[in-house]
Amino acid sequence: RQLLERVKALSPQRIEVFQMDAGRPIDDWVREITNGEGVDYYIDCLGPGATNRPMLEGMRSLRRGGKAVNI
Repeated sequence: RQLLERVKALSPQRIEVFQMDAGRPIDDWVREITNGEGVDYYIDCLGPGATNRPMLEGMRSLRRGGKAVNI
């Protein structure tokens, strides 16, 4: 959680972070915080062996023209 707080501190007005153990789908959370518009960028930093669910949810959370990055 501390690392996520450091990332958000880079630009608190522009960056939102999501913790995977929040118990809800990423795309539901994104729709809530963006009033249904979606996000400009989704960056997936999960390591090898992670399920594809977060990446798929992240892609569904993009607004039209948004970009997904898988590291």
